[in-house]
Amino acid sequence: MRHFAFLAIFFIFAWQNLSLGEELTTTAVTDASTVESNASNTSSTSNTNDNGKEMVIHVLARRRFIHKNYSTSSVTVDKSEIQKLPGGDDQTLPQLITTTTPGVIAGPFGQMYFRGNHANIQYELDGVQLPDSPSNTFGEAFSPRNIDHMEVITGGIPAEFGQRLAAVVNIVTKTGPEKPGGTLELNYGSYNTFSPVIEYGGSNKEGNIHYYFSANYTSTDRGLDTPEPKTTSDFNQGGTDAIHDYSQGNEEFAKIDDDLDNTNKLSLVMFNNYDFYQIPNYPSQFNTGDPMFRAGFTDPFGNTNGPGATAYNFVPYNTDDWQSETNSYVQAVWRHTFNDHSFMYLSPYYKYSEIVVGNDPTNDLATAADGTTPIPGATPSSFAENRHVNNYGLKGDFTDRPDNYNVVKYGFQSQFSQAAGDGE
Repeated sequence: MRHFAFLAIFFIFAWQNLSLGEELTTTAVTDASTVESNASNTSSTSNTNDNGKEMVIHVLARRRFIHKNYSTSSVTVDKSEIQKLPGGDDQTLPQLITTTTPGVIAGPFGQMYFRGNHANIQYELDGVQLPDSPSNTFGEAFSPRNIDHMEVITGGIPAEFGQRLAAVVNIVTKTGPEKPGGTLELNYGSYNTFSPVIEYGGSNKEGNIHYYFSANYTSTDRGLDTPEPKTTSDFNQGGTDAIHDYSQGNEEFAKIDDDLDNTNKLSLVMFNNYDFYQIPNYPSQFNTGDPMFRAGFTDPFGNTNGPGATAYNFVPYNTDDWQSETNSYVQAVWRHTFNDHSFMYLSPYYKYSEIVVGNDPTNDLATAADGTTPIPGATPSSFAENRHVNNYGLKGDFTDRPDNYNVVKYGFQSQFSQAAGDGE
């Protein structure tokens, strides 16, 4: 009973007087009437033990460590907060960030603009900096359902993140729970949107190995925003017809954590993503005679068909342009703890990215002077490419807290990238 009483009072003082980052030193004397710490600033209380003696407890809290984020502007979101948002973890990562982070604007194709910056975003996965994708849209490739918590740094970015000046998105992924279990969802919506999702995680009997994986598939008849206004004279609303706008994709994620012993931990993270989009066309009721496709036309919002810019570029409704992107990634992290104030980790990683753009030259160039449906002054274009990048990297980091006032970090990151492709 004496031991139980000590623990109860200890946690009361820890909750009221300590905050994250503080340490506690106490000395217990069970056969006398005092439990005391050997320090300066103390709090005390008294209680009566089972022998009727008064027991006095003095609790000392050291100065709190300097928090690493005091000089940065950041927003932190955890998985419970994600679940409370509209759409929950079914939304995309750019949607989640623009919803929770001030000063971020979403683009029409998954881009994010932090305080006016275009791209220039550094992504981190469990402390490892991710290589860029060819289209720079990693956010679309990673699902929020795999996030345990996430920090978005938008100001005062530390030097360890390199030269990314817009933002750093630091994602800590989920790990398996103690008790195995999972979920299965089947979603169906407008435009024949179909999306099954499965999640499962758990641990072994000994509790030193945890595992988690998720997978989902999505298909829809409206993958991208359609290009047409409601009518050729009403530009205040967008059209509802989705012509040549099919999209499909899949994403798989897996994580295994192994606590080898009290000082060593090994983690393996893998994910794969594939997305395919048809490029939407104008419905058949739009034709080359509509004023909006003519040179010099300006809509009510100032968008114009002028030299060097074409706000409305006509292509036939059966044009077959499309785009696909693949991202595959694997990383292993070994973490070693030297003592209670220093640790290190070492992480090799590999990332493969591919982007393929398919074109339809005959229809793409239909409005050219020698095309099938020429428009005077039109400047059509047709583009195709097939690009892929292999990234191999190694990152190491050592952190030491020599005292309560200083933190020292050493680190390195080496990366080799090999790109190949062709275009027309």
